[in-house]
Amino acid sequence: MQDFFIFAWNAPKPPEGGFLRFAGTPQPPKGGENPLRGSKSPSGDLGANRGFRGKPITMTFDQIKSVLSNKTVGIAGCGGLGSNCSVALARVGVGRLVIVDFDVVCEGNLNRQYFFRDQVGEKKTTALKENIRRIDPSILVEAVEMRLSPANVAAVFSSCDVVVEAFDLADQKEMLIETMLRFFPMKPLVVGLGMAGWGKSELIHLRKSDNLYICGDEVSEISDELPPLAPRVGMVANMQANMVLEILLGISD
Repeated sequence: MQDFFIFAWNAPKPPEGGFLRFAGTPQPPKGGENPLRGSKSPSGDLGANRGFRGKPITMTFDQIKSVLSNKTVGIAGCGGLGSNCSVALARVGVGRLVIVDFDVVCEGNLNRQYFFRDQVGEKKTTALKENIRRIDPSILVEAVEMRLSPANVAAVFSSCDVVVEAFDLADQKEMLIETMLRFFPMKPLVVGLGMAGWGKSELIHLRKSDNLYICGDEVSEISDELPPLAPRVGMVANMQANMVLEILLGISD
């Protein structure tokens, strides 16, 4: 198998410089300390949207909806990233969402995920589908209660124009990228990587390599001392949704 998108997850902490890296993708420039652990910041412009920003393209909202209404987006995981990204895509009129998760809503999810207290104990896919219905009942939501694996990813996402990776764990992210590369090498995959803690908004950026789009700071690891919180999680989730729009509207190259 190609190692183009294989994760370098072997070390328990990010490598020198603090960045989690993908083999074969453009790497953040070296220099400076880990920005969440020291006072220096990495050299280079990590905030630049590389390789796909061109002339501003203008469209009315009706024009945008007419394009998006015929599109399907897959959401792998309905937690902090997946639930918020799904809602953002529903609000702009993506016609069909395939949302996949196996978990249930718990009270600890409410600090960052798009659920409500009276939904605690419900399946995440069921609760999110209902929340999207309340926003726009015309959106077709296919709720799949399933733990994704290499054996079922292709069947679940075969009809999707774009897939959003919204997992919590590194091994799940690696599995999805490897499986998507094997079955759908030309299908865009939008990944969330690095959104723990608070502040440091300027470190959140987008990086692109072929059909892989990485959103986040690529450095912050979730821990008891650096928990996932609504502001930063929401920033990355909405960055993922924004990238999906660029792809579906034909703006990215």
